[in-house]
Amino acid sequence: MKKIYLGVAISLLSITFLFSQKKFNFLNQTFGTAIYGINKNGQGVMGLRYYNFATNTLTAAESQVGALASVNDNGQYAGATF
Repeated sequence: MKKIYLGVAISLLSITFLFSQKKFNFLNQTFGTAIYGINKNGQGVMGLRYYNFATNTLTAAESQVGALASVNDNGQYAGATF
């Protein structure tokens, strides 16, 4: 019975590894800020900044932007403005 559970666990971990993200980017430009959303094109949002996964860079949001919340696959951003 233990062999069955071990086999299932190994299978699930293998499948998870095959379909998981393989690239890790370290953000050294900021501290303690979470990326709120990232789309399949690598565009992300975090607080008052835009994030580009391909270049691992942050860009400040426009002065009218109060907060960024999410981004969809069309590159449309959701958030609050002043």
